[in-house]
Amino acid sequence: MTRSGEPFSKRNRILSTAEQQFLERGFDGTSIDTIVEQAGGSKSTVYAHFRDKSILFAEALAEIRHEIDFSLSRFRASAPGYTTEALLLLTVELISVQFHQRALHLFRVVVSESNRFPEVARQYYEEGPAELVSQIGDFLSESLQAGAIHTGTAQAAAELLFSLSRGHRHMRVLLGLDPPPTPARTVAYAEEIVTRFVELVNWRDPPQ
Repeated sequence: MTRSGEPFSKRNRILSTAEQQFLERGFDGTSIDTIVEQAGGSKSTVYAHFRDKSILFAEALAEIRHEIDFSLSRFRASAPGYTTEALLLLTVELISVQFHQRALHLFRVVVSESNRFPEVARQYYEEGPAELVSQIGDFLSESLQAGAIHTGTAQAAAELLFSLSRGHRHMRVLLGLDPPPTPARTVAYAEEIVTRFVELVNWRDPPQ
């Protein structure tokens, strides 16, 4: 079945196989022969749907990016107002999105191929990190309207919170030096980040 619930077409099967191969092996390490072997069909079937390997690579990474859903919607659906507690829940969700295993694999592949595929890198940035910063900025703008106080603009504060959420831990996980954080470690990590963020922007909750 496809993600929409419709029968899995040959094109979807090729794309799904390509996604996994590119994440695991990168562009050069993935061959059309391997994709054909795992997805079935023939090379002519692949090229009937995707003009060349570069097109298949770009579309496969776009699919992965959409699957990950760089969104804080779960947080926004249950956010307890615009308090420090809400900041903590937002940060937990932010970390969870960025440290998701497929998100980490996608980031590695995009960085390794950014010179060869700058458009793929641009789309990843705009629909991934930039989208997260935009959503954080929306929350912080709304918090100001609700009576919260912090220094600087909502955009600057959003960029700061995003940067704090990446930090050295994200780099260590990307390099394979540490595993992604467990749920308990995610909360502890988020608490550290929020404490630092509140200090840096002089955050104060809205009046009760």
